[in-house]
Amino acid sequence: ERILKVFKADIVIPVFRLYLLDEDENISMDASDDLMSASLSITYQTGQRRTMNITLANIDNKWKPKPIKGLIWTGSKFRFDSGIVIGDTIYWKQQGVFVLKTYIIKRKFKSNNLIIIM
Repeated sequence: ERILKVFKADIVIPVFRLYLLDEDENISMDASDDLMSASLSITYQTGQRRTMNITLANIDNKWKPKPIKGLIWTGSKFRFDSGIVIGDTIYWKQQGVFVLKTYIIKRKFKSNNLIIIM
């Protein structure tokens, strides 16, 4: 029934959300407002099946990786969800939990952006 709604809908709007998780994989913070871009790669081979790159707006160095009192560090976990808006309903699908492996801080237009590779 939901699939029929998608095909019959005049307008379908994609939406995304990103959560920072704690060590028990519970949501500790919604990072969706700072999400600037994301790319998700899915392969069906053995081993690592999903990889993700995200770019976060790093206003005031909020997302600057710090080992002790920072929000993130190597090994931090994020959950990424995608969805579609049809009418006044959002249909969400969890795409996975991803572990921060490497990061790059880039300065652009007088603000910092954090690129995370998971």
